[in-house]
Amino acid sequence: NFEGTAFTGTFDGDGHVIRNLTIYTEEGDFLGLFGHLSGSGSAISRLGVEGVSIVGGDDGWAVGGLCARLDNGIIRECYARVALTPGSRTWHAGGLCGVIDDGASIEDCFVDGTLSGGTPAYYTGGLCGCNSYGSIRRSYACVEMTLGSGSAAVGGFCGDNWYGTIQSCFWDTTVSGMSSSDGGTGKTTTQMLQQSTFTSVGWDFDTTWQMADYPALACFPPATGYDAWAESRGIPIDQRAFDAAPAGDGVANLLKYASGLPPMQSCETADLMQPQPAAGEALFRVRYFVSSTATDVLLQPVACASLSGPWLTDSVLTTLVSESDGRQTWEATVLLGDSCGFVRLRATGTDGLSDTDSLFGRCGYAPSATGTEGRFHGGGGSRSGVEASR
Repeated sequence: NFEGTAFTGTFDGDGHVIRNLTIYTEEGDFLGLFGHLSGSGSAISRLGVEGVSIVGGDDGWAVGGLCARLDNGIIRECYARVALTPGSRTWHAGGLCGVIDDGASIEDCFVDGTLSGGTPAYYTGGLCGCNSYGSIRRSYACVEMTLGSGSAAVGGFCGDNWYGTIQSCFWDTTVSGMSSSDGGTGKTTTQMLQQSTFTSVGWDFDTTWQMADYPALACFPPATGYDAWAESRGIPIDQRAFDAAPAGDGVANLLKYASGLPPMQSCETADLMQPQPAAGEALFRVRYFVSSTATDVLLQPVACASLSGPWLTDSVLTTLVSESDGRQTWEATVLLGDSCGFVRLRATGTDGLSDTDSLFGRCGYAPSATGTEGRFHGGGGSRSGVEASR
């Protein structure tokens, strides 16, 4: 139980983001980064939370990605990216805030992610579970909601608006799967991607908001590099991790980003790398492709003598062959030794923390004693349009 002592001060995030908050408990009350924000002078502003995972116990009360209970305070220019799983018979769960009451307010905020469980759930919404005598303005929810049978007072934006005010607010009906809400206006994903949806009800895109895919808050630096690529290419919110493969083809996002491939299109080995004829030379050559615009990732061919590794770069010589339409073609050359070996691609984030290999984009080789004849091992890959001659 995280009720504890309410936070009564002010917290200005200054455009910073807190990531990977995890709460897993058999208790279910006041679960959130802020369990309880209370008092007429209390405030949270310009703060983002991402990768929030909250799993609560049964019979809980108040679950929210940013704040569980907001009581006579204000949350302004904040957002949350969440995966919330309240326990059975939980009351007041919301993506951003569980319950708002006693004159509290939320302004210019948004939430995206998932909210599931609660078999049943009561007073549950994409942005807030219950708004009791509070106000919410210029905010939206894009939360996939999967709630158990018997759930009551649930909505795509707000589960129960009890004498509260909800003005100029929206929820995504396509993503949420919710056709109703006690407050807010439901819009399809297509409509949520149009700035006119929001300017028509007075949203400020000069100083407060900016348009990315969905509206984003201007106080946060715009996404760049991999983050911008992931946000703008239609990848589902819960499939944007470096190592996720949303197209179901086993090729991780980071590898597609580094190779200049579309994330949601299924790829084959030849889209990543292509073995080249060696014309009798004691060399193994593979051509691979690198995005000219990817700025925060390093794509390298690595080689080893067996699939169990180690995979090394020092035995591979790389040469730029050509560049066209934002994609470079490189050639990797490996000197054939006395044993077979394999080449694959490795994409590494420049932060040094994110590392992913291609799962099937590898080629194998096995030289003969003379070097003029040989055997080729596909390493689980595929190749079309192959020509063979003596």
